[in-house]
Amino acid sequence: TGFVAPQSALEQQLASAWQSVLRLDKVGVHDNFFDLGGNSLLMVQLHTRLREALKLDVPLVELFQAPTIRSLAKHVTQQSEASSFEHSQDRATNRKASMKNQRALRERNKTTKK
Repeated sequence: TGFVAPQSALEQQLASAWQSVLRLDKVGVHDNFFDLGGNSLLMVQLHTRLREALKLDVPLVELFQAPTIRSLAKHVTQQSEASSFEHSQDRATNRKASMKNQRALRERNKTTKK
């Protein structure tokens, strides 16, 4: 396929990191990291750059599994959404437990007042 420029802010950030690590002027969203001259050592450099500069903590193995900017951006977005959902679920579970404890305290206070 022909060159497809990064569209989203995340794709643009990933492309910038790839360009820096691979020393290229431009990288398309469908370009494969390894086809562009990447190797495992450069992937480790990319991993470090993503973690430090972009605050993206993507496991190294997942970078190998998503070797294009588009696939990596999609993966990061899905992980972020899943993490947000899990956080909401945890918050809801904690809220239910808190309400249950409050009810138990009210019941205990009622029986001690009688």
